[in-house]
Amino acid sequence: MPTPVDTLYETYIRSLSLAEKLELRERLNLELENEEEEKPLTRNRPWSELYGTMPNLLNGEDAQEYISRIRKEMDR
Repeated sequence: MPTPVDTLYETYIRSLSLAEKLELRERLNLELENEEEEKPLTRNRPWSELYGTMPNLLNGEDAQEYISRIRKEMDR
């Protein structure tokens, strides 16, 4: 059973000239490069890596008070 890519190739790409295929390849490469740049770098991290980081970011402010304050600011 042909895949969508097989069908696309047979229907549209196979008959292109060499110059058109090269242009298509270049466009696809550029698009793929752009997608890679936009893709956020993520990895699963254990919570233990974050232990102790919030107190420094909050400058001593209670976490619940911080969340409440931020929500009020966003509502304004």
